[in-house]
Amino acid sequence: RKDGCELRREAFLSAQHDPTLSRLLAKLSELEGITWKADDLRGDDVEETAERLLPEFTTATQHEKFKEQEQSHQTLKDWIYEKKEDVSEEYTPSGPSWSKANQVTATPRIPGIWYVHQRQNEDGKHVSWIFFNATSGKYYRALSGGTWIQTGTPHNPVTHPIKISHASCCVPAASGRKDDLAVALPELGRTGSALKQPLQFLDKPAALYFLSDGLRGSSLASEFCAKRFHTHFLP
Repeated sequence: RKDGCELRREAFLSAQHDPTLSRLLAKLSELEGITWKADDLRGDDVEETAERLLPEFTTATQHEKFKEQEQSHQTLKDWIYEKKEDVSEEYTPSGPSWSKANQVTATPRIPGIWYVHQRQNEDGKHVSWIFFNATSGKYYRALSGGTWIQTGTPHNPVTHPIKISHASCCVPAASGRKDDLAVALPELGRTGSALKQPLQFLDKPAALYFLSDGLRGSSLASEFCAKRFHTHFLP
């Protein structure tokens, strides 16, 4: 996690202006040669909340943003003669199924032209989960609590002319008990669509194979992992 935080900082500082990612690769090479001391592995960078150190943003509709801007000026004259910042569409979002945010769509409180990517929640309602600022070229994803945080560029999927074949075999323990479990999702795209969570940024074909090993002469640990692993990317 410490290495990940160091790489994330470098990515947010340099990746946008360094298309070859030379500085990020240099940072990766540097980190491979570092042996962290015990004192280094303390503090925010090794906490599970480390990602939340990045700036967070709340959202507002165009009407709400206009009201906030209007209330921030003391007089009508201030509002009329305020220097307006021109925004233009300089970048295109990566991947399929983006739509341009309309006036009733709540977007992060940052200037720019916004695109939104939606998916269904547990109630079957389509909600925004990724935003793209076409003026700055930056992406933002949802956090719990209604806030948003800058994130990396989504993958632009590619379809490959290959076919995936699969099989699994778990040998039981000497007592006949089956401690190891295999999970096979050979058509991950269809699985996501069936669960109303389409995985639109995945290459095709895409598959998931997971093997969990029992511990201490019991299958409880492997069953726990096998039943819950998919929830990390299919909530």
